[in-house]
Amino acid sequence: MKNKVLLLSRTLLINQLKLNTLKSKGEIRNRRRFYLMLAVGIFLCLMLMVYAYMMGMSLAMMGMTEIIPAYGLIMASAFILFFTIFKI
Repeated sequence: MKNKVLLLSRTLLINQLKLNTLKSKGEIRNRRRFYLMLAVGIFLCLMLMVYAYMMGMSLAMMGMTEIIPAYGLIMASAFILFFTIFKI
């Protein structure tokens, strides 16, 4: 049962990310687009991590450390809502 779930998850992930189109050697444009989007995604994740760190540090400097978990929960909920609505 566990192997079937892993196989299904792997297949769904490959289809969702369109990794099966990277195997064809004739479509170099798709590979470039994939790597560009991967780089943009990594850059955005790094920016988000720096933003969260700086926000936490500034709240800690102001002595408002009790707000940090609530702020993190609100921001995570906002991101989930945004990506759910726009299905990115």
